[in-house]
Amino acid sequence: SWTPSFTQAGSYTFDVEATNAEGTISTSVNVTVIDQPAPPVFNPVDSIVVLVGENISQSVVAIDPEGGNVVYSMLVNPKPLAASVGQLSGLFIWQTVAGDVGTYEFTIKASDGSQNAQLTLTVIVTSDKITDLLDPTPASQLGFKNVLLANGVQNMDDSKIGDYQAVFAENIDYLKEFNSFYQTIVDAVNRGDDVLIHSVKKGWNLISCPFVNWSAYSITGNPVLRTIFYFDLDKQIYEPVSSKSKIRQAVGFWIDIDQDLAVGETIDYMMTGQYNADFVPDLAVGWNMIGASIEGERYPSSVPLFDWNTQISAYVSKQGAELELGVGYWLFNFPPPTAPGN
Repeated sequence: SWTPSFTQAGSYTFDVEATNAEGTISTSVNVTVIDQPAPPVFNPVDSIVVLVGENISQSVVAIDPEGGNVVYSMLVNPKPLAASVGQLSGLFIWQTVAGDVGTYEFTIKASDGSQNAQLTLTVIVTSDKITDLLDPTPASQLGFKNVLLANGVQNMDDSKIGDYQAVFAENIDYLKEFNSFYQTIVDAVNRGDDVLIHSVKKGWNLISCPFVNWSAYSITGNPVLRTIFYFDLDKQIYEPVSSKSKIRQAVGFWIDIDQDLAVGETIDYMMTGQYNADFVPDLAVGWNMIGASIEGERYPSSVPLFDWNTQISAYVSKQGAELELGVGYWLFNFPPPTAPGN
């Protein structure tokens, strides 16, 4: 079989042979490919994301392979009274106004007089620079990137757009109001770090860090850290944290927030770093302050496990439950059984 391209017009002769046990026969086949002009070809156009009230002016370009003129028109126009495309220039224009918030698809046609081509142009009009990050459709990933660029975020690795989108979607409630953390997260993902957003309340909080090579950033203001304690396994007593090295992966520690917060109000912070899937906790016999080292981690239901409920100032049993990243726990490690006769 053969499907001629637009540049293969002409006459061709093909020699064909057929062979079986009794011999071979051959014949010639003449094929004439009639010249057929190719349709125009559109240059790709990214989705457009604008804040409501902004003016859109986007060039749309289609090239005729034979070098002819191209005429543009709108086949599908969800805003016929406001949006238009230049017949000869291909310039798409639309002055958005209040009430235009939403996602629109415009279909633009390019014609060279005998052949046509179509382009779908997606426009997202938003009143909030992060509103559209939850749209999971692949086509919206270009819109997602444009949203970040509109907020001054640079240094994005195109191959990691899905990773950025997942982090933002998971933490959408935090990030709607804090655009300054876009770049911090993008930088973290670009260097291969994972990102965790967590919160603490006024008073004592039992928390943990799931990462190695970690860094922490406050999101909602600067917390007043009165005291940080870790649990010394050898001494079996609390010790104040004197350096960053004391805060290790999957080890719990106490943090005391001395700040005027309303009941239920939190201070949110972000941690970046790398998970270590091969991490093995160093558990002493008796009580240990621990945390999750990776998502989905859990201990057997026979192991006593408690976390601290700040709201009621009491320990709550979590035996058999999945460990929550960023939360600290008390775990009791039973001594190994003694062999008979010892």
